[in-house]
Amino acid sequence: MGGVKTTPLPSQAVCYETNIRQSLAHKIHKRPHVAYNPSRRVVDKQRQGFIGSQQQQHQQLLVKGANNEQQPSTTGRQLDDDFSIISSDGKWRVRKIQKNDPKEIQRVVSLQADGFHTGHPVPLIDGFLKTSFKAEVLSEMQKKLKYNPEDKFISLIVEANEDSMPDSSNKGSTGVLGVVEVSYIDEKEVLSSLDPGTPGVVYIASMTVSEQVRRKGAAKALLEGAIAVTKAWNEDICVLHVYQDNAPAIHLYHACGFETIFADAAWWARVAVRPRFLMKKTV
Repeated sequence: MGGVKTTPLPSQAVCYETNIRQSLAHKIHKRPHVAYNPSRRVVDKQRQGFIGSQQQQHQQLLVKGANNEQQPSTTGRQLDDDFSIISSDGKWRVRKIQKNDPKEIQRVVSLQADGFHTGHPVPLIDGFLKTSFKAEVLSEMQKKLKYNPEDKFISLIVEANEDSMPDSSNKGSTGVLGVVEVSYIDEKEVLSSLDPGTPGVVYIASMTVSEQVRRKGAAKALLEGAIAVTKAWNEDICVLHVYQDNAPAIHLYHACGFETIFADAAWWARVAVRPRFLMKKTV
């Protein structure tokens, strides 16, 4: 690619990073088929964050003409209903979310709300903001699971693989312990950093794990699951965004074979926009 590129101007509309820690953002958008536009400027800085990126990702993924039902695959990129992998260290199992299990969806939403909510110093206000934030995360998750075919969007969860590691430190950590979302997108801002003519790319986003299993390999297992989806979709590239000041995440991505192909200008931080790296892995 000839080195890492930098952008001349900041884009404030989307935070793609897998560990977004912003507070309440966009209200529910009433036009579900509006084109995804990550370069659109937003005056109110609170209209960045997780919900904003979730809604724009949802709008990008939606098949035009979808009328209250999930659209069928048109590419042949389908995963088995029982798709799952065991992590390379044997401690974790990664599988598709159970769309018809409200309790599991609620657990995933709680994890994302806990992971991506920025606390307010006033407890009463913080409680209200977090409750509202969680409701919007749930709404966006339900729409993505309902309308998008599985060749466009997959939500993966990680759980302890207790059968194969009965004496591990993960014993007792049960249920859904983390989540990552895998999408196939054709957003120009992302594709412009790839080889000319690339029609689309697998995009990894919204990854978070429970505090009780952080730094124990659960996040790496989710990345391995996302890479497995990339292969199952017969794609050879996956990408993600990460904040430039998130050293632990960058270290993890490098360890998993991701390389930086694009860098936001560092001075973005001076105007309260956290600069990001776009990272790519060839599978």
